[in-house]
Amino acid sequence: MGWGASVFPLSTVSDDETWEWLAEVVVGPMPAQRPADPDRPPTVRDVLRVLHDAGCQGDAWFTVDSSEPCATFDAAPPGGSRSELDMGGVSLHLVGERTPEGSPAEIRAAYERPLPADGRVDAVGFSKPHPDAVLRAAQAISTLCGAVVAMEDSGCESVVISPGETLESIRARTPWAR
Repeated sequence: MGWGASVFPLSTVSDDETWEWLAEVVVGPMPAQRPADPDRPPTVRDVLRVLHDAGCQGDAWFTVDSSEPCATFDAAPPGGSRSELDMGGVSLHLVGERTPEGSPAEIRAAYERPLPADGRVDAVGFSKPHPDAVLRAAQAISTLCGAVVAMEDSGCESVVISPGETLESIRARTPWAR
């Protein structure tokens, strides 16, 4: 069984019950009020660009259906030790799509499809990532959509990451990254 994590904009938490639950599981500071919804969630193209620019590596569980060039992140080196840049298997969840369920193989199969470069992303999933890579990705994604939540699979130790925070300060308050 592998470890996983998700990153999603804090602004996507739209109901009081989820907000209250999140306030209980977030380690460290959390805004007193929900942020306003962003005008437009980031596109697949935008998310891939910031992950690439942050130096993140991983196994894309998708392809991009685009006639225009689109940045992508590098694959992690095969075998051996994992780098703190290794996001593991990466899936992009598009706005309005149902999250696949099932075994890791079934989930991966559901995501292995072409995504439109201009599709709107509301969450990024990671399978067997290095914890630092999740935080680096969250830090990069926050530059697109404001504060984000980085949540390990159980959801019990989540962190809110705001644009401009340093990786060191984020790591210092993240139990699963120490």
